[in-house]
Amino acid sequence: MSPPHVLEWLCALTLPRHQREFVLGDLAEEYAARAARHGSDAANRWYALEILRSLGPTLSRLPSRQLSPKAFRTEDLVALMWFALVAVIVAAFVFASRLH
Repeated sequence: MSPPHVLEWLCALTLPRHQREFVLGDLAEEYAARAARHGSDAANRWYALEILRSLGPTLSRLPSRQLSPKAFRTEDLVALMWFALVAVIVAAFVFASRLH
């Protein structure tokens, strides 16, 4: 069993290229184990929450000038808006999965 493709894709977009293969592989292994033990809904929620948890550390790795409002460039704002969009989509996924 593998994670939902949309969540995997969103996760990949937030990771540095050199880490994607390893992180996605580790997450997929843990997802399969959790799905086998607790079912796919619980594994989906876990995967989505892991993406949300990773956004803070990912943002903290941005150069400090990108986090200073006075130094924002257009691409900095786009990156921050992208992280916010990912967070909203993943949070909606988690909320919707709890309604079942």
